[in-house]
Amino acid sequence: MVYSIPGGVLGGITLVLYGMNGLLGARIWVENGVNFGNPINLVPIAAGLIAGIGDVTLEITNDFQIAGIALGTLMVIVYFHLVRLLRDRFGVLPGDEAPDLEPTGREAGGEPTGRAASGRET
Repeated sequence: MVYSIPGGVLGGITLVLYGMNGLLGARIWVENGVNFGNPINLVPIAAGLIAGIGDVTLEITNDFQIAGIALGTLMVIVYFHLVRLLRDRFGVLPGDEAPDLEPTGREAGGEPTGRAASGRET
């Protein structure tokens, strides 16, 4: 039954599916307040996204390869934890001294905070 669906239709469906998966991932990061101003967060995510989008392939043996989304996911997980381990072992890395950027908007009470990302009242 799947083979009866035209290639263009199947391609469009998968394009939307993978796009929605990516946006849901970004939504999770934003809702949980991931600080993209910190290189420890930004660099692994950027590398993983490009590996996944660019369909980068890592050939481990002649019979085993990791490619695309799987490789991008592994890159983000491994690189993030590796960089944090190095930071904890050797001290401050570039970007650690940068202040966290607070999101503007509503706090737990539901009232607008009136603070910009710089922390000043607006």
